[in-house]
Amino acid sequence: MLSQKSMQNHSIKLKAKDVLDFTEQLDSFISANITLDQSLEKLREIYEEGSPDKPITRMVKELQLEVITGKKFSEALSSFPDTFSRFYINMIEAGELSGNLAEILQHLKEYLKREKDLREEIKAAMIYPLIVIALAILITIFLLTSIVPRFEKMLQSSGQDLPIYTSFLMEISNFLTSYKGLLLIIFWVLVFYSFRHYIKTPAGKRWFDAWLLKIPLFGTLVQKSAVARFSLSLGILLHSKVDMLTALAIGEGVVGNKILEDAVSEATLRVNVGENMSPSLRNFFPLKAVQMLEVGENNAQLPEMAISVATRYEKEVKSQLKIITSLLEPALLVILGAIVCFVALAIYLPMLNAIQYQ
Repeated sequence: MLSQKSMQNHSIKLKAKDVLDFTEQLDSFISANITLDQSLEKLREIYEEGSPDKPITRMVKELQLEVITGKKFSEALSSFPDTFSRFYINMIEAGELSGNLAEILQHLKEYLKREKDLREEIKAAMIYPLIVIALAILITIFLLTSIVPRFEKMLQSSGQDLPIYTSFLMEISNFLTSYKGLLLIIFWVLVFYSFRHYIKTPAGKRWFDAWLLKIPLFGTLVQKSAVARFSLSLGILLHSKVDMLTALAIGEGVVGNKILEDAVSEATLRVNVGENMSPSLRNFFPLKAVQMLEVGENNAQLPEMAISVATRYEKEVKSQLKIITSLLEPALLVILGAIVCFVALAIYLPMLNAIQYQ
C-alpha cells in the first residue's frame, strides 16, 4: 500500500470526534458525485465559518493545497500522522486504486463510529467508579488530617484508656500530619511517575499489557475489546480489497495490547508462508472468535466473518461493562460508608464513654 515518501509532516492532531466529523462530511460530498478538490473546498468554507482558527480548519486548508498541487489524497493525509492512522490512510489509498472512494469513506465512517461508541461506553462505565474511589480517598485524607486531630487532645485529656482502633486511627492521623506523611506522599508521587515512564518502554509496556489480561473481569474486557477492534479493521480492510498481509499488519496496530499484537504478528508470518492465520491466534484470542475466523478462512468468507466477530464482541464488551459497573457501584459505596463509619465510631464511642462516666 502507501509507501514511505519524503514529505513534510504537520504537527496538527485532531480529536477522534473531529476526524469522524471530517469523514462524515467528506463522505456526504463524495457520495453526491462532487470531486475531491471541490469537496475539500466546501469543507474549508464550512470550517472557516464556524471555527476559522481551529486545527481542523488549518488541516483542511493544507489538505486542499496538497491535493491541488497534484498529490494523491492518501499522500496528503499521510502528512498528518498524528491525526490519521495507518488504517485510515491505507483505506483511502484502497479507494483511490479501486476508483470507489465513496464506498471506502462509508466503511471508514462506520468503523470510526463503532470505535467511538465502544470507547465512550468504556469511559462512561469507568467514570462513576473512579469518582467514588477518588471521593473515598479525599474524604479519608480530610477526616484523618482535619477532623481526627481536633478530637485527639480532648480524648487524651479524658484520662480513659482508648480502644485499640481509636489509638490506631490517631497514629495514622499523626503520621499523615507530620513530615513523614509529606515524605510518603512525595514517595508515592515519584513511584507513580516512575511507573508511568516504565510502562512506556517496550519491556514495561509488554509487562503491563500481560498483567492487564490477568485481572479478573477487567482482563477479559481488555481482551474482548482488542478482538473487536482487530476483527473490525480486518473485515473492513479485506472487504475494501486490501491484501491480507497489509490488512494483518494494520490490524496489529489497532489491537492496543502487546501480547495480543504478538499473536497477530505470528499470524502475519503464517500467512506470508501460505498458511492460515487462525492457528496463531488460539493461545491469546477467545476460542469462539478463533473458530469463527477459521470458518471464514476455510469458506472464503473472512471479511464477513471478521465483521461478525467484531459485532459479537462489541456486544459482549458492552454487556460485561454493565456487569462490572453493577458490581462495583454498590461495593464502592459500601467501602466509602465503612470508612466514614469507622472514623466516626473510633472518635465518638470514646467520647460517649467519657461523658457517661463523668
